[in-house]
Amino acid sequence: MLLQPLSACVHSRAGLAARPAPVLASQRVRPRTLAARAESEPAGGGAENFPDALGRDPNFSVLSDLLEKTQLVKRLASGSSWTVFAPSDAAWKVTLDALGLSNPSRVASREVMEAILARHVVQGLVRGSDLQPGAEIRSLAGARLRVKRSLRPGSPLKVGGASLARTDIPAGKGLIHIVSDVLLPDELTARRYAVTLPGVIPAIGYFDPLNFTLGQTMNEVKRLREAEVTHARLAMAACAGILAQEAWHPLFPSIVGPAIIHWQQLPMPAAVAVIAVISAVELTRTRLGWEPPTDASALFKLREDYEPGDLGFDPLNLHTMFKRGMPQARAAELALGRLAMLAAVAFVAEEVAFAAPVLTVTREVLIGPGAPM
Repeated sequence: MLLQPLSACVHSRAGLAARPAPVLASQRVRPRTLAARAESEPAGGGAENFPDALGRDPNFSVLSDLLEKTQLVKRLASGSSWTVFAPSDAAWKVTLDALGLSNPSRVASREVMEAILARHVVQGLVRGSDLQPGAEIRSLAGARLRVKRSLRPGSPLKVGGASLARTDIPAGKGLIHIVSDVLLPDELTARRYAVTLPGVIPAIGYFDPLNFTLGQTMNEVKRLREAEVTHARLAMAACAGILAQEAWHPLFPSIVGPAIIHWQQLPMPAAVAVIAVISAVELTRTRLGWEPPTDASALFKLREDYEPGDLGFDPLNLHTMFKRGMPQARAAELALGRLAMLAAVAFVAEEVAFAAPVLTVTREVLIGPGAPM
């Protein structure tokens, strides 16, 4: 849980329109956003300290207000060098909504809030050029923030799971890097990740009646999504394959009957070839997404830089063509895959019950026995 002030800071602002922090009349002539500061001032050379720099930008009022309620603001206002990874107000709102913490009555201790905020602060200067894939940064809370990049070319750098939107914004003797998400502890990050994944139906909301993701680590939630995506794709291929091979299979005209008994009729060389192709595909998927099983702790774990279902296979370059619509495309894939999983079960049950091909049974049900196709 997060703090009551955390929810109040976010949800008391209609449309995220924050009140600016009080400033002197002499300062009002140059109210600038953090993005504008990055363009005009050298890294580590800003005149303002962190609280002033954040308070001047209305897009970061939540972080500024939260810092004011903790002891961190005094440390950041000191003359030491600090690096802050700053989520915007929109990121805070998305996080609270995803975790179901929009109700101000849900209260935690101030120490919890300080621990969460301390995950965004690093002592010393960490420049944008230092944030390279494979690097590891230790935050003020003691958390290890790993820098990584997705397997897909052109994807943004991520620090602690949050994408870097802007780097090297000066604030006093330190730097601010804007990130896309709030850096939460692993148990909260995993739940937020599950809630915000493509495939959540707005009319229903996040559907997990058996609480599969509750109390899981980030890696375990990713493994559940990998399993769902893989089964969805297999089910779509199975539905298409059942219908196609029952209607037309010129390579093996001697094979007859429903699709569930076609495998037993397949010649041995063809069966070996099919198994070899499936093994090659699965081996490739395993090498891309899974940790090498060098020891027991690495068993059944996905790579940290692997996004479930993203195998980099895009021969038509659809990812570039529909980059802005990729979440909707992935949601559509999951919706079709879930439907296909139900359809595949129905196809198999129908063929077991009637011992006849799906198309034959469907035709007889809809048209009548003995009717032509």
